[in-house]
Amino acid sequence: PVALKLLHDTDPDMRRRFAREARTLARLRHPNLLAVTDMGEVEGVP
Repeated sequence: PVALKLLHDTDPDMRRRFAREARTLARLRHPNLLAVTDMGEVEGVP
């Protein structure tokens, strides 16, 4: 399974929150959760 989360808000605070959330979720390991394997930007969109 694959899931994508896109952020369309350009507010710097929202971008930092999005990145913090990705880092936090990447540390979680549970059989009922998808693993976060990557986080980045494409054409300036996180």
